[in-house]
Parts: sequence; C-alpha cells; structure tokens
Amino acid sequence: AQLFQGRGIFLLSAPGVMALTEMIRRPAQLAGLEIRDDLCDRILQDTGTGAGALALMAFALQEIYEHGKASGQFTLQEYESLDGVAGAIQSQAERALQRLGKPDDRALHALFADLTEVNDQGVATRRRAPLEQIRQDPLKARLAEALVEARILVTDLERAENPTLEVAHEAVFTGWRRLSRWIESNAGELRVCRSLVMSARDWQQTGASSFKHLPDRATLKQYRGVFPGCSLGADAEVVQSFLGTARRRQRLWGGFLALVVLVVGILGVEIWLRSQEMNWNVLRIWSMAQVGLYGGPEMVKISGTYKPFQMGSSECASIEPDNKRWEGCPQHSVTLRP
Repeated sequence: AQLFQGRGIFLLSAPGVMALTEMIRRPAQLAGLEIRDDLCDRILQDTGTGAGALALMAFALQEIYEHGKASGQFTLQEYESLDGVAGAIQSQAERALQRLGKPDDRALHALFADLTEVNDQGVATRRRAPLEQIRQDPLKARLAEALVEARILVTDLERAENPTLEVAHEAVFTGWRRLSRWIESNAGELRVCRSLVMSARDWQQTGASSFKHLPDRATLKQYRGVFPGCSLGADAEVVQSFLGTARRRQRLWGGFLALVVLVVGILGVEIWLRSQEMNWNVLRIWSMAQVGLYGGPEMVKISGTYKPFQMGSSECASIEPDNKRWEGCPQHSVTLRP
C-alpha cells in the first residue's frame, strides 16, 4: 500500500466475510475464549459486510463478552437472549449517555437532526454532517464525542481535510429505542425537511431561474412550516434563496389574480348597469342613498320608453297637478333615447 499524502496513513479496503470471520475468531483464540461456529455465522449475518459492519460487530462482541466472560464460552442462545445486535446497540448507547450524567434529550435530538434523513418511504437513513458544524454547539459536541467513543457515531477526522460525522450504521436507528422513538414521532417533519433540501438543490442545479422548478402553494406552506426546525448545514443559503424566490412568486401570482378579479368585477358591474339602464354616476348616488349618505331629491326609476314626458324641479314633486301652485312649476320635455 502507498502512504496517503505522506502522513503515514494506509488506505485499506473494506473487509469481506472471511476477514470479518478471522477478526472474530483469532482474538478470541489468543484470549483462550471459544466462539461457536453458529454464533459467528449469526453475528456476520446480523452485521453484514457494508459500511459500519465493524462497529456493529464490536457492539455484539462486547455484549457477549460481558455476559459470558466468566465461563469463557459464548453461545448463540446467549447472543439471542441479549436481543442480538439491536440489544448491543441499545446497551452501548445508553451506557454512553449515562457516562455523561443526566442525558439532555434536546441536545440528542438536535444532534441526530443533523445526522438523520427520512426518505419518502419513511425509512431513516444516515446523513453526514460537517464536524465543524457540530462543534459550534458545546452540548452537541460533548454528546457526539461520547457517542463516537462508544462507536455509535463515526468520523473521518484522520483522513479528511474537512472531517464529517455520521451514524455508524442504519441499525442504530432501529436498535437504539430512545432514538427510534424520536424518529418515529418526527418522521413527517424530517421527510419534509429532506424534500425541501432536495428541491432547493434541484432548483439551484437547473440555474435557479426566477419562477421555474418552484413548489406550489400547498408545498411551499409545508416547507415554510418545517424550515425553522430543519438542520440544513451547508445547504442553508440555497434553501433560504429557494424559499425567498418561491414566496416572491406566490405574492406576484396573488397580485395578478387579484387584478384579474378586479377587472372581471368592473366589467360585471358595467354589464349590470347597462341592463338596468343606469350609469356609474347613478350607481354612486344610489349606493350613497342605501347607506343614508344622500340628501338630494328622491330617486325614481323610469322604465325604458321612447315617449316624451314632462320633468320639473324637485320642489314640485309633492304638488298635485290640480293645485294652483302647479302652474308655477317649470316643466321640461324629456325623451329617453337608446
């Protein structure tokens, strides 16, 4: 193997099944301990060979050793009585919290909000978080350090210029009951947060056009509802820009719809006025009269006719034609025209 960047670090590939088997058997033999074949096979079956398999295997072996070191023999029955890998994770994680004293659930939830995503199927998956981001909060940093020591979390501090932190294995999400309950109660919010980040990234990758690839009104409402509680990390800036642009588009669209409604309303009133043989001035006076703000003469509707009629002043409205005062009332010939 070649030295990595001259720092004395060797790059090793992930161990396969045979290598993992030797990692279980050889140390036990050197310590004078016996691990049955069926137990070894079961541990490898439970832990797999993917990323985090070593950490899971260490959990299981640690718990088996604690319970069987007196006899020096370790059996499959004893492993199953400990609830296998899930039981090992549960015990290891809770011991790590107990070493810190009274566990701070708020710090725990804040830490795993940085390290957890929930996909569209509702399954929790691992998410890397910059270690520098975690260290900005002393409570989260202290908790993360204890969980790294317990191998619940892992970091690439020795290999990366910008180290990250992540959960050792997806089995932690189901094996650690305290964490599993939190994920179950917050799965909906975590899923929307993931959707928000993915949508913002897609929007940015397509050129961040002003009004393309933006959420509809209902989705935007969901995004804005979970935004304050989402752990965004390096995506914070693009998510804020994404939400701001979507909000501006919503306001412009709302203003446009209001304008359309106003224009349609005006046209509707105009059509109604024409059907009632009225104009806007008459409508204004009529409206004022309905609320008691009009002090002029009484308004009388004249049905459509083209015959001439006599119209006098308002002072003559109460004078009967057979009264002598009627003769003094001015009369004007009026004809309605279409």
